[in-house]
Amino acid sequence: MATDIIKSRRNTGQTVKFVYFSEDAQPYIATGSGAGTFENWTDAHIAQYGVSATEQGTSGQFVATTPTAVAALSGYYVEAYALAGASLALTDWFIGNGDTNAIANVSGGGGSSTVITEQAVSIT
Repeated sequence: MATDIIKSRRNTGQTVKFVYFSEDAQPYIATGSGAGTFENWTDAHIAQYGVSATEQGTSGQFVATTPTAVAALSGYYVEAYALAGASLALTDWFIGNGDTNAIANVSGGGGSSTVITEQAVSIT
């Protein structure tokens, strides 16, 4: 099983979601109609793109299990957002990203982990 990790000390206690993209820049649909597939970006579907990440204690390190359809790709891109409300929105705070083609996967525990580079910019 693959996992993706972001270390973001200043976001401890917040709700974080990851958005996965195929190499063709199509977002993965995590919930709702079309779940488990990819589509061309649609603003109205932003809440469906979020994959929940779990904070490890109060470490500011958030971990999400890479969806099966994403893990099956030869490479993917992932972004992390700190949510202001209950579901992912276009105005949520972008906190980091990672690309399996640009950063090393760390083996261990029967799977691999992609460490997401922390950043701190607003997408508003």
